[in-house]
Amino acid sequence: MARLDGDMEAFAEMVGIPFGVRYAMRKMNWGVGRMKAEVTQKGRRLRVEMPPKKTNDFVVGMPGQEIFLPSGETAVVTPDFEEDRQAIILDNLKMNGGSMGLKIEMFFDSEGYFVEALHVNNQVIHRRFARLT
Repeated sequence: MARLDGDMEAFAEMVGIPFGVRYAMRKMNWGVGRMKAEVTQKGRRLRVEMPPKKTNDFVVGMPGQEIFLPSGETAVVTPDFEEDRQAIILDNLKMNGGSMGLKIEMFFDSEGYFVEALHVNNQVIHRRFARLT
């Protein structure tokens, strides 16, 4: 990850990431300069690999898919595609059976892969991954 904008500590607490996990993430500067993501797409199938162990495979439009979060926890999502912005939308993420009040938008632009996470309390985090190819 090349850049992180927003109050990640407040955001992580708001979405229910435990203190110990937040502490470890903070010590690693929330992944800036360390976290990598390789994204591949074939039709409606999308794969997001975040080495060393996290790979999210999902199909746009198919409900109830489990994904791994950067915190190491899992959530259930229904991915959608927003045509006008060419963005993949993961809305109403559910963790432990309850809504996280979270919406994630992922898209590419000239700089690379961009992820925006929005919480219902108007807390916003932007994660920018530089294009490698």
